[in-house]
Amino acid sequence: VTNALRMFDLDWTPDGRFFAVAVLGAAPADSGVRVFSFNPNNTPPINTTPVVTVLSSVAGQQSVNWSPNGRYLATLGDSGIDTVTINETPTTYTTRIFEFNGTTLTKVAFADPASMTNNGGGIVRVRWSP
Repeated sequence: VTNALRMFDLDWTPDGRFFAVAVLGAAPADSGVRVFSFNPNNTPPINTTPVVTVLSSVAGQQSVNWSPNGRYLATLGDSGIDTVTINETPTTYTTRIFEFNGTTLTKVAFADPASMTNNGGGIVRVRWSP
């Protein structure tokens, strides 16, 4: 991973043990979603090696948000995440839902990118409803 990462969003799990980061790297191989662990009893409290990384093949991710129970992670970003190509136009965003078991993210759902085209504005964040 290069040092030239831009962070777009960060969200903590409700229990405070993990946080997800949506990043854009200098190269597509550096872009995507990273999940880190946090333990205030460790030195340092944040493990600098991600627990899991889901890389993007196009432009990166815009937004991340944990479900209220911390079991699912919603992401919003380019359509190339996790090497599943739906539409590689960088202005087309896809929302994906991943299940998290503490060590891996498994994609369980995604939204139709045709309904989320970013025409100079549009959707830039994803959030769960309470």
